Amino acid sequence: MIPEEGVSPGTPSLYNDRELILKFLAIIIIVTYLFYLFTIARLYFTFIPQMEEAGEETAELISGAPGSSGAVQIIHHGYAQEIRLAYIISLISFGILDMVFALMLWLRRVKRGHEIALFSLSVIQIVNRPFSAFVIVQFSILVFMRSEPGLFMNALYLTIAISSILSIVLAFIVYKKLLKNKTHKFAYKIREKTWI
Repeated sequence: MIPEEGVSPGTPSLYNDRELILKFLAIIIIVTYLFYLFTIARLYFTFIPQMEEAGEETAELISGAPGSSGAVQIIHHGYAQEIRLAYIISLISFGILDMVFALMLWLRRVKRGHEIALFSLSVIQIVNRPFSAFVIVQFSILVFMRSEPGLFMNALYLTIAISSILSIVLAFIVYKKLLKNKTHKFAYKIREKTWI
């Protein structure tokens, strides 16, 4: 019997270890996304309503006391719905991409010599999600608090786009690393029949 491509005869434990590492990384990717989901949910249901309420209060204060606007922090609560939309887009995009990434690591078999590359790509993806969350939180605050909310709103969308593109690129590279060489496998079968 000819061993499967990328697996040396007599080294099943080494192969199983590589598979287990990839499955462990897949679990970490999903857990990291769940933390991102929790963070965005807190912002969506707690932070944004507080900013809306504070924005309405400051708007009333400014309109009721002419000339006092310079002493009051203006909160751009009119951007709340747009920020909510950005959060939902990020949750859908990141959720799909992280799930695809994790499933590839969980289901596909490792080709010999690709372990370090796959580990590195997975770590980049794992770091990508909390870093994106941090940047998104910062831009969300800046949208509400700074004088140019539209600029920071665009930066928020750009962060989501860049993080999504990075996830797509990493997933594509992982797919290529895990893809079996069908031509090589077909040649193995022909050789096996010839030997028989």
